[in-house]
Amino acid sequence: MPNAHPDLWQRYQATKAASTAKYARDIAAEMGISEAELTAARLGHDAVRLNDDARALIAALERVGETKCICRNEYAVHEQVGQFTHQHLSGHAGLVLKPARARSAPVPQPVGQRLPSER
Repeated sequence: MPNAHPDLWQRYQATKAASTAKYARDIAAEMGISEAELTAARLGHDAVRLNDDARALIAALERVGETKCICRNEYAVHEQVGQFTHQHLSGHAGLVLKPARARSAPVPQPVGQRLPSER
């Protein structure tokens, strides 16, 4: 698919080269655009549009084997490493069970507040 945003692609390349930011969301913020706009500008270069059939995509991921999924925002990072096995997909919902391991960054607790396990 040809890139519909060549000017943004060029700005992205320049910002990325000059930036200390590591993640696309941070580079997009430096550019003053959304991460979605940056992703659209990267199509045809270093980004690929996925098929919008989530059920088929998740089903195909079972053949990939161990996979790392990352959800990141400005407050937390959650990494899930596992296999897309034991899939239960129907209608507008789905469940994939049996991940190998999960790692989450700890959520800071207010000073003086005890954790539920300490009560």
